Amino acid sequence: GTVSQAPEDHGHNMYPVFLRGEPGSFLVSTVLPAKLGEGPVGFRKKDISDLDPARVTEIEVIDRGTSWMLARGPGEPWVISEETPTLEGKDLNAKTVDQLLLALHRDAFRVGRYLPGLGDLARYGLELQSPRKALILHRLDGQESPSFRKLVLGGPLAETQPPEVLARVDAPGAPPFTVEGDLQKLFDAHATHLRDVTGK
Repeated sequence: GTVSQAPEDHGHNMYPVFLRGEPGSFLVSTVLPAKLGEGPVGFRKKDISDLDPARVTEIEVIDRGTSWMLARGPGEPWVISEETPTLEGKDLNAKTVDQLLLALHRDAFRVGRYLPGLGDLARYGLELQSPRKALILHRLDGQESPSFRKLVLGGPLAETQPPEVLARVDAPGAPPFTVEGDLQKLFDAHATHLRDVTGK
């Protein structure tokens, strides 16, 4: 049957199921009807990251025309490239880097839903070549080919609650998708910190 409209079932994906030979029906919680409605993309894997943040040794952060390169050696803290040095009396808070990378951990990063028909990607800030907001993994210790090296963050989908953020990766054939708003908050917090300590 169709999804239950009862107030107590709201948000639980409850559907009535009828079994031949059985009187009445059963309420079953399932996401299968919604996935079937999405078509093949509904069954695409959502855990697209194979990243171990501990192996990342060099990244680039791009935010609205400004770029920062950060690197670290084995067992050492993150430092900013000499091209964008920190201001006198300012220090990089390495925790903001680690928190952002942890959000991309293979056990944490999940696609909300895929949006293969999104259309004009530039309109949503999802260009891969000249992104407005992006995190690029330039070097990884012992991990030669991660599932993606570039994550681009676009604008939020204002009509969704809780808010979803558009995103895209440079993996072959990967359509745009949504992620939870917390990832954008972590990115923005890190970019704001970088601006504060470098004056850029």
